[in-house]
Amino acid sequence: MLDELKYRSWPQRSSIHHPLKALIRFEQAINSLQGVRKIFWMTSFLLVVLALHSYGAYQHLHERNIGERNTGYQKNDQEDYMLYAKALYFSDYRYAGDGNRMPLYPALQSLHYSPTISMEDYFVQGKYLNVGLSILLLIGLFGIFLHYFSPLAAMNLMLVTTFQLYMFRAAYFQAELLYYTLSFGAFGLMLRLLHEPSWKFAILTGIMAGLAHLTKASFLPALFAFGFVMGLKMILMARREKRWKPLLNNALSLGLVLGAFLLVLYPYISRVKDTFGHYFYNVNTTFYIWYDDKAEVEAPTSTKAHGDSIGWPDLPDDKLPSLQKYLRETTPREFWERMAFGAKLSFRRHILPGSYGYSPYIVGYPLIVLLLALMASFDKSRRAEFLRRINTHRYLLLYVVLYLVGYSLLYLFYMQISGGQRFMLALFLPLMFSATMAMNLPLFQTVYVNMSGERVRWVSLANGILFFMFIAHALYNVLWVVDDFYAGD
Repeated sequence: MLDELKYRSWPQRSSIHHPLKALIRFEQAINSLQGVRKIFWMTSFLLVVLALHSYGAYQHLHERNIGERNTGYQKNDQEDYMLYAKALYFSDYRYAGDGNRMPLYPALQSLHYSPTISMEDYFVQGKYLNVGLSILLLIGLFGIFLHYFSPLAAMNLMLVTTFQLYMFRAAYFQAELLYYTLSFGAFGLMLRLLHEPSWKFAILTGIMAGLAHLTKASFLPALFAFGFVMGLKMILMARREKRWKPLLNNALSLGLVLGAFLLVLYPYISRVKDTFGHYFYNVNTTFYIWYDDKAEVEAPTSTKAHGDSIGWPDLPDDKLPSLQKYLRETTPREFWERMAFGAKLSFRRHILPGSYGYSPYIVGYPLIVLLLALMASFDKSRRAEFLRRINTHRYLLLYVVLYLVGYSLLYLFYMQISGGQRFMLALFLPLMFSATMAMNLPLFQTVYVNMSGERVRWVSLANGILFFMFIAHALYNVLWVVDDFYAGD
């Protein structure tokens, strides 16, 4: 009997391989879709995702959540957006704003306002409108993902974006989802221009950047970073190449981006100039960021207490916070303590279990890219190709790093004034998009892993595993998390 068992052929390898082979076949079937079949299955996937997103978002508007968490429109700028929308309605859209929030989102919300409804009813209607807006934004995002990635990679990015971010933020009277989408669109277009200048895409980029800035006054650093990288590219081209046409194409693209950006903004910033005295006046970036903490912002001696929301504050110049004043009065130790405070608060809110569930992915995706880069750099057979890729896309890589690191440092610095998750989450889409792009580069698609003696492309394995993991996490969030999780901060 023992001899019989000893020489019996056990199906261990087969049992290990069956799920793996099924996963690989699934990945190959999805990514091989073409034509009408691709349109049918991608549309079907999108409809299912949007149905689950709508269910989860409306659960967030459920009676339990409204009664306990989000009934007060005074929380997290929601009342301010409502008052802004009302002011636009009653001023025939000539209102210059409060020096803080921007006009695009309130203008959208003003379209359904009526003087006959109460603030409570307007609040609820506005949240329902925001859920509908989130659906339109997700449709646009999925189209972008499918344009750049294989179907399965696009589906993965759609799942993590929808159920780890957009679903949680949809049921609020806030501009964040609109800003996340518009700023990401401008970010992607800027990457395209750095890779291949085009006057048509330059105009589109400027328009998108202008709309993003009209949603939240946060896009100027991205524009400065783009101008810096494009300028650096042109300087190096002028030194190394004798051809002037590529240089002029890049200069034209940069000029058209800036021109279209200012053209979109001008009707608004001209009114801001008349009211506040400066075209790009905003209390957060002009004054509040240079205070030491929230208490100083609310103090009787602050610009807020001296009318910064209705005009230039009635204070002597030496009492106005500014970069020069901050550098003059702040020691290096105080600066680093402020940055350390922001880093600790950000870690607690974004990485620890206080997040909606996105934290494993904003950490895991970049780590996977870093691991792949290290593997390629130490692999002699692929090192030359890896370095060639970096050199080819050096301007794109520089812009991504400047964008992510620059905004992260700015948000860490600002957290002593306001530390909500919504600020740093503006980097979610650029980070996940860039990481997905890197993970699916042809260079890394030649990486194989051995599974019980069988070689499998790591990209196929990773995308297949991630898909089912995202599905499970999405269902968990829809069924058990979203209906009782306050996500408006």
